[in-house]
Amino acid sequence: MDAGAAKVAIASYIEEWISILRLDHWDITYTWDEKVNIANALAQPRYLRLSLSFNVPRILSELEERKSFNLEELVVHELCHALTWRLWEFLEQYTNGDKVSEFISEEIHEEAVTNIGWALVNARRTINGN
Repeated sequence: MDAGAAKVAIASYIEEWISILRLDHWDITYTWDEKVNIANALAQPRYLRLSLSFNVPRILSELEERKSFNLEELVVHELCHALTWRLWEFLEQYTNGDKVSEFISEEIHEEAVTNIGWALVNARRTINGN
């Protein structure tokens, strides 16, 4: 897969999963940004906004290096931040600026979103007989 094909696949997964996750009423934008690690989401649930960023060269590297890396799961993970952002904000309230607590809060959020995304993609595969 080259960068152009990766961008097309990401855009396609975004559009497909916006519908599946019933996020049609959100203002969801995405960009290609080599400054982010692999991908990033910034949600503003109050305003129904979600901004996604994808580092395509890094994604291509991950696809090549790790058999378990799945592009669809990555996209669904990022979209799921729209559904869980308030949980993360709630957890952040109780860190009181403590860096260890902030790290734990972020890890809990990322792990939850990863597991939700994985479950959704694989449930869909099971339903579709894949």
